[in-house]
Amino acid sequence: MNNYETDEETLEALKTWWKENGKSVIGGLILGVGAIVGFKQWGSYQSEKAQSASSLYQTMLQTSSDKKIDEFYAIGSEIVLDYSSTPYASLAALIMAKKLVEDKKFEDAISKLNWLLSNSSDEGIKHIARIRLARILLNEKQIDQAFNLVKDELSVSFKSEYNELRGDVYVAKKEFSLAKDAYKSALAANIKNKEKREFIEMKLHDIVIPEKPSSEKS
Repeated sequence: MNNYETDEETLEALKTWWKENGKSVIGGLILGVGAIVGFKQWGSYQSEKAQSASSLYQTMLQTSSDKKIDEFYAIGSEIVLDYSSTPYASLAALIMAKKLVEDKKFEDAISKLNWLLSNSSDEGIKHIARIRLARILLNEKQIDQAFNLVKDELSVSFKSEYNELRGDVYVAKKEFSLAKDAYKSALAANIKNKEKREFIEMKLHDIVIPEKPSSEKS
């Protein structure tokens, strides 16, 4: 919540906040000074908590650069457990999952990404987590589980990523016509990264659809 300069502004903000949480409309002075003070204290507490999480997150990034891996995971876990109401919990879980993949600790990475899907309130981060989780599952030959994560149109912003992954899954399932369609859909999205576009084009061109045996031809 934002900070407010006067008690009147605080009172109006409190009314709005109360309505959004399903309470009845509360009039002016009935709320009393105690409610106003409590509201301010709650906002201050949340702000302080976010600042603490931010400081820990910066320390976490530094330990990653310094290759202090045990400290990196300890701080990340602390952020996730003690500051789960802040955006830094999602960010910490995301970069821990990335590091776990780099270290080939795939089961632990899967656990972190599943936590994000269940707990993050940031839709963008949830899409990133879903995409990364699907890639890990596909790499681990858990093809059906990977497909379940990407089979639907979930986000316009991540259209290219989802279609590319669908193509990868279809290749693994040997459904080559569907794979080609998925890669074409990925290319139809607005891909600004030249290398990424070329990589998807390579995948598309590498697909060879096997001819049907002559006995199956009509």
